[in-house]
Amino acid sequence: MRDDGVILGQVTIVDAKKVGMPLTFVTALEIERERKDLLAQLKRWLDKEDSVQQAIYTTGSADVYLIVVAKNVEAYDAITQRLVEENPNIRRVTTSVSLQTYKRGLYIPAEDDTD
Repeated sequence: MRDDGVILGQVTIVDAKKVGMPLTFVTALEIERERKDLLAQLKRWLDKEDSVQQAIYTTGSADVYLIVVAKNVEAYDAITQRLVEENPNIRRVTTSVSLQTYKRGLYIPAEDDTD
């Protein structure tokens, strides 16, 4: 499955609190202009930022949703400040703070092809 590109990598799921990252933020980004070059710049920035756990390009009220972990609100604020300063194409950032994580994982259900 690796050779076919189905398995992209392997991860270990750790307890974020026990490694000093107790807070999870759901961040919605509204993009000013959806130009391919500016979206590619944003994607590169997100790829390099370890605190950004997931980034999803969507339709609807926001253009991109992020799952971000941080040790405290000040650390999260610093991340979002850098995000906006280094990506001027971002029009608006809206944040929700996670009160509790019920499920965390990257499991993808796949059809069983042994039939």
